[in-house]
Formats: sequence, C-alpha cells, structure tokens
Amino acid sequence: MRIRLLQNSPDTPPGSLIPWLEAKKLPYQIDRLYDGAPVPSVDDVDWVIALGGAMNCDQEAEFPYLREEKKLLADAVARKKAVLGLCLGGQLLARALGASVRQGEGWEVGWHPVILSNATRIVTFQWHQDTFDLPEGAQQIVTGSFCANQGFIHSSCAIGLQFHPEATEEWIVACASDAHYPSGPHVQAPEQIINDIGFLPPLQKWFFSFLDQMERVARTAAARG
Repeated sequence: MRIRLLQNSPDTPPGSLIPWLEAKKLPYQIDRLYDGAPVPSVDDVDWVIALGGAMNCDQEAEFPYLREEKKLLADAVARKKAVLGLCLGGQLLARALGASVRQGEGWEVGWHPVILSNATRIVTFQWHQDTFDLPEGAQQIVTGSFCANQGFIHSSCAIGLQFHPEATEEWIVACASDAHYPSGPHVQAPEQIINDIGFLPPLQKWFFSFLDQMERVARTAAARG
C-alpha cells in the first residue's frame, strides 16, 4: 500500500501519524512540498494525507504547489482512493471538492470540545482561523460550538477534519511559545494549553482508532490498483 503524507509547512509536521504508521508497519513517504518536493501522481498513491500549514488554501501565487495538491486530492476522491485532510489539509480537500474556504469569525486555538456524529464528545487541539463549508454531497461528521464545520466525509473515502488529532506534546509546546501567538475570545492562553496537555492521550487514542478504520478504506483502494 502506498501512503503519501503531504507536508505543507516545516512547522506543521505529521506528528502522531508516524508512530501509528510505524507500529502498523505500513510503508509511507513524506512529501515536503514546502521544500520543493513534487506533488505525487494519483497513480502512485493509495492513501493521501494532507497536513496542516499557516497559509490559506488559495495562496497559489506564493505557494504554487497548492494548485497541484488540490488537483491530486480531487483526482484521488474521483478514483475512490483514501484521502484524509487535517486542518489546512481539510480545507484543501473541501476546496478541491468545490466548497468555499474563508476566514472565520476569529481564531480558535487550544483545547476545544467537538461532537462526533454518534454524539460522542471529544476534546481536540485547535489552531486555525479559516473555516470550510461542506462540499456538495458531503456529510458533516464532526461539529463544534464556535466553528461549526469540524469534519466531513465525502464519497465514503475522503475525510476532512478542521482540528489537529495528529498533535504531539512536543508540537503543542512549540505552538504555545509561538512568537506570533493569536488573540481572541476563543484563544486559550499558552499556559492553559500546557496545563491541559492531559487531553492529548484520549485524543490520540481516538485518532489511532479512526486511522484503523481509514486503513481499511485504503486497503480496498490498493486492492483495486
């Protein structure tokens, strides 16, 4: 199975995806698009995971690879290949499927609860200002009180999430010390983010179970060739 991680920024790494992939002994490749790596062909992937980044999904003049990345995501969905978008990656997936992505009413930063489609409540790590609309034909699978659209599924194979389930303690600490720390009513103080790090283990447990389910979709895509 061919798994490609599309890294859009050096400051937004794959995080806990790596220990999950390695524990499962799944082969993967990190495509560091920000560093000039080419966007892979849809023929060379079974599972595409688009990671986060500080840019807007339509900043193609400054980040030309975003155009090809969105095309890959759209082509992968059309070919029923597994697609996962995280934060910016979720916005890129929504945009690739024709939905609007825009600046929200403010920053959402820190530990914030969301509600899954089965009514389960989980506390997630958030770091975003933009938000996506649901693509046509998509089903909302996660919602939040401030940013309503926190997750969607499309064509049974593609999922976009607004939050950061891949967050690690190291990355969260780095975010809390960001020199350009956001402000606003839905932005937690850096010390609160660190104090609430206990929310991370249950978030990772949920994420790993979620990835187990997505792996089955990816294996189906790989079997089709």
